[in-house]
Amino acid sequence: MAILVDYKSPYPGEPGSGIIQLDIRLFPAVTGRFPFVRWGLFLFGVVCLLVGLVFMFLGAQPVLGFMGLEVVLLYAVYKFCEGSARQSEHVTVSEDHFILRTIDRHGCLSLARFDPQWTDLRIVSHDSGGGLIVSSKGRTRRVGGFLDPVECGKVLDLLHHALGRVPGV
Repeated sequence: MAILVDYKSPYPGEPGSGIIQLDIRLFPAVTGRFPFVRWGLFLFGVVCLLVGLVFMFLGAQPVLGFMGLEVVLLYAVYKFCEGSARQSEHVTVSEDHFILRTIDRHGCLSLARFDPQWTDLRIVSHDSGGGLIVSSKGRTRRVGGFLDPVECGKVLDLLHHALGRVPGV
C-alpha cells in the first residue's frame, strides 16, 4: 500500500475549500509489481506452449489444450487483480470540507463531501473488510478497505491530527 501525504504546512486550496490541512492519496501496494508479473505470465505462457507442442508431437494432443486453458485462467486472474489494483482514494481535509474521492476497480469516480466539524472516524475490524469508517450528519463512507490494520492506524492518526487543526473542532 502506498500512502502519499502532504501535511507539512497548510496551504490554500481550491476556491471555496478553505485552507487544506491534509491531503492523502491511498493506493494498493501491488501496483508497482505488475510489469514483473506481466513478464512472468508471458514466460509461463511460452513455456506451456513449448511443452504442449512437445507432448502434441509425442502423441498426447489433449495436453496442449489443457495447458492453454491454464494460461487463459491465469490471464483472467491477472486481469482481475490488475483491476483491483487500479482503485485509489484521495482524502482532503480543509477548514470547510472533508472530501473523499474514490476510484473503484472499474475506473468510476465517486465523491463524498463531509463537514469536518461533525466528522467521526473509526477503524473497521479486519474481519469485516478493514479500513476506516467516516461518518458525518448521518452519512457514512468506508475509506481504505485495502489497508492492513497497522496502516489503518497510521491513516487514522493523520486524519485525527488534521481534524484537530481545523478551527472550531
